[in-house]
Amino acid sequence: MLPGAPPFAESAAITKTRTTAAKLAVSDLPILISGPLGSGRRTLAGAIGKLREQRGHPVVEASAFEGVPDELSGRTSPTVLLFHHLQVLDERGQTAIAGLVRDRHVILVATATAERRLAPDLAALLDATELKLPALHEREGDALQWAEVFAAKAASDLGVPTPQIATGARTVIATNAWPGNLTELESVLRRAVLLGQEGTITAEDLGFSAEKLKVQSLEAAVEEFRMTYVLKVLGHFGGNRTQTAKALGVDPRTIFRYLEKVKDGATK
Repeated sequence: MLPGAPPFAESAAITKTRTTAAKLAVSDLPILISGPLGSGRRTLAGAIGKLREQRGHPVVEASAFEGVPDELSGRTSPTVLLFHHLQVLDERGQTAIAGLVRDRHVILVATATAERRLAPDLAALLDATELKLPALHEREGDALQWAEVFAAKAASDLGVPTPQIATGARTVIATNAWPGNLTELESVLRRAVLLGQEGTITAEDLGFSAEKLKVQSLEAAVEEFRMTYVLKVLGHFGGNRTQTAKALGVDPRTIFRYLEKVKDGATK
């Protein structure tokens, strides 16, 4: 088991990735950890680095913003390189890292965003052992469990009792998209613990209020989602209604109907 795993059973979306990571961590294979910002890439890389350090390998941590550490080229024994923001490094630097990996001077554990572009030499080494971290909204049920962990940690740091998370706040946590993933969730919970009153975290403490939620009938909400999604797919196909209808499995007249709704809304 990797160190740093949360004290709860995570969703299948992330459990599979952690299981693979634990198996790869006890090897000397290079590893690339990709995923959206705030998804836990650095934490997972650190956990893998600790296991490899326990096996007797020295660890060097660096960032693409600083470049490839000069000290690596003089090493005679394999060194674990925790290298963050790999996507920022230029092709020349990536090729240099690929050479260090091939010559077994470096046991690489790199992090990058999902949109990264790798130099061919480095891609050939990393594509087979890439670990893809899903966004928080793809990990069903995890946001609430992480929120409780973050609330307890923040309370401990502040020296106050751990607050309860009210029902409204729990709903917000479970349904919010969290574009900043775990990093955003932790920041929001730390703020809520600091500002919360009477040992309870409310939706308002999280920065959400009832005014920000447009409450409507379920039927209207579903229709709104359908319109948004149809227009998104239509844009993907460059405005081609026939292709859009085929991809969505609907009659082309359905696409026309949504376009008419958009026009009606624009003239009101």
